[in-house]
Amino acid sequence: QHGLRLEPRFSYRPAHLPLMHGRQVEICMYLDPKDWKRGEFISTNKSAQEPNFRLFIYPAGNVPGEPVLSAALEFYTFEEVTCSIRCIPWQQNAAVVEQVRSDMVSSVEPRVNFPKLLTSAIYERRLKDLVSPEGFLFIQAEVVDPDDL
Repeated sequence: QHGLRLEPRFSYRPAHLPLMHGRQVEICMYLDPKDWKRGEFISTNKSAQEPNFRLFIYPAGNVPGEPVLSAALEFYTFEEVTCSIRCIPWQQNAAVVEQVRSDMVSSVEPRVNFPKLLTSAIYERRLKDLVSPEGFLFIQAEVVDPDDL
């Protein structure tokens, strides 16, 4: 048989991370905040299950002050939600940086904001754990199933 098999140069997800489920979205990004301006973002597709939402990452932040990595979840159904955003370390035994929020989302305010997900102090202290050897940061967002509360 003839064919070409292309191997990725490295894994785009930490090897120790379980497979994603329908109430999660995740993004892997090259992290160099100097490459971004405040308010610029990257985003995911909608989640696979209700409530549908998207993750927005602002590498240089979206609030005035010190540039920090900010995030927001934008919802397409309106209800009380409990959600979390995690920076997943590439080292298996390292601690996750996580924030959890409960909020009411509506057509007037469809977003749950995480304005200081990753401050420069956390970034400098945890750089070796959070970023892959190639400079990638892996972020996962999840909406908690109300039956699990």
